[in-house]
Amino acid sequence: MANFSTKLVVPEQPDRQKLPKNPLGESRPWIKLWVTPWLDGTTRYEMSGSQRAFWVDLLAQAGRSRIAGIISPGQVNGRLLGYPLAWFHGFQPPDIDVMATLELFQSTGKIELINVGDRIAVKILNWDKYQPPLSGAERTKKWRKNKKAAGV
Repeated sequence: MANFSTKLVVPEQPDRQKLPKNPLGESRPWIKLWVTPWLDGTTRYEMSGSQRAFWVDLLAQAGRSRIAGIISPGQVNGRLLGYPLAWFHGFQPPDIDVMATLELFQSTGKIELINVGDRIAVKILNWDKYQPPLSGAERTKKWRKNKKAAGV
């Protein structure tokens, strides 16, 4: 396994960091992918097709995570756990260098790599851009319920 700690500088995680949990402790069944930014934005021109596929996989992993927007197996005593780099190789296209791609995502402001010993956790920056807060979902649920009650 590559020793990534010598290649990049990642901030150590603070003790007892308050992390946002996914609502009701569940994962999100969907994420937003805005059409115009995806088709015309810088991601299309800065990254290869395989790297873009890896980015979408990271968004999906962050949606499934126990901690909203952070790809991590969870926490122990308020401290994040990380995945070994090999875990990221398991769901990425075979033709990209995972660590170099994670570094690219970090340098373009998409993620923050969190060093957890010899493992890493990945925080998706601007997570609310890809996944709205639950209050929006609750608002939609209430609107649908009222619409149904009105017989519309």
